[in-house]
Amino acid sequence: MSRKHSDALVYFAGWCSIASGIVSFIGIVFLIAMFIGFSTNNIGLQRYGMLNDICIIIQYLLALPVTLALYQFQKAYALLRSRVAMLIGIAGMIAVVVLQWLLVSGVLAFEEQVGFVMIALLVVAIWLVITGYVARSTGNIPRSLLMSLLAAFYLGYPIWAIWLGRLLLSGK
Repeated sequence: MSRKHSDALVYFAGWCSIASGIVSFIGIVFLIAMFIGFSTNNIGLQRYGMLNDICIIIQYLLALPVTLALYQFQKAYALLRSRVAMLIGIAGMIAVVVLQWLLVSGVLAFEEQVGFVMIALLVVAIWLVITGYVARSTGNIPRSLLMSLLAAFYLGYPIWAIWLGRLLLSGK
């Protein structure tokens, strides 16, 4: 029973990871459009920033099951590190989602929110690095540390998420 539950979680997390990567890529396109709007004083393009913020909310909600699936893979090899990493990842992702939601809903202005969301994104990056390190040291996920370091930078996240999702779905 436990094995089937774990397999279902890994399968679900695989699809969530791929979806998270796709949403992240779309968000990056919106972010680039927004920056082009700012550099050209095009008000219409500047509005794409809000769509990027919405994509970030969806991206990290979709990434939450990935934290659980990676914990399942790593707990037999590094129980404490994998548990701490999972909790750090969940806390960081929830913080990002809440802060982005407060921005999108107008409760916080960008200037009030940006410092806190940067800290929350740093917490997510810490989760990525710890998870990548543990996976590399156990041999469970090839190139995991390199890919996690890539994902820690915003533009590399879609590559990591789609790579990891395909790996989780492959059953390897």
